[in-house]
Amino acid sequence: MPSVKHSSEYSEKFNIFLSFLAENKFLHIIIWKFFDRMGETMDRVKKMIHTDYAYRSGLSGQNVTVAVMDTGIVAHPDFEDRIIYFHDFCNGRKEMYDDNGHGTHVSGIIAGNGKMSEQYLKDTAHKVRIYSGVAPKCRIIMLKVLDENGNGNTKKVLDAVMWVKENRERYHIKILNISVGMLPGAGVEEQRKLLYAMNCGMQGSWSLPLQEITDQKKIR
Repeated sequence: MPSVKHSSEYSEKFNIFLSFLAENKFLHIIIWKFFDRMGETMDRVKKMIHTDYAYRSGLSGQNVTVAVMDTGIVAHPDFEDRIIYFHDFCNGRKEMYDDNGHGTHVSGIIAGNGKMSEQYLKDTAHKVRIYSGVAPKCRIIMLKVLDENGNGNTKKVLDAVMWVKENRERYHIKILNISVGMLPGAGVEEQRKLLYAMNCGMQGSWSLPLQEITDQKKIR
């Protein structure tokens, strides 16, 4: 499998952000409480969909690859080495990056393993990971189809779907997550063609000519 290049630009920005937080204790507390609340929400959602039953049954996402079409991804410690491929359909950059943040957030919900929330249980020497994603052992492929503002167009989405169709066996892709929707300006016919093409693509029978779907409509 090809190696994933990390963006030094975004790693540097993240380190600057951490240094800024270290010098601003009050802001650090506010941000920590915000992310702690988000973690509690994620934990509540996992209970609602009964992930505990899946985990007891030995299901954790291991040996499963999830392709995510979004704004990109950065190498958060909770992903460890499970980001196995990155492709930029927006700017053609080779290194992994996320200039919006949404793609990293979505990938964390899917595959974060909770490493950064690891804590000791009270009065014990046993560590637990408080907050993690739904499938904490799955692999991630990030296909960047949305720009820094979260906008994209149907052709980029279809190009990415075609990539998944052509590479799903090579990378053992079992799930495709597309966290986008079409803006009101997109025509009904365009929406129909897009959904139809995706359905055919995932079933391995691409019968709709891609030339019919080349409008530069924004999606989100």
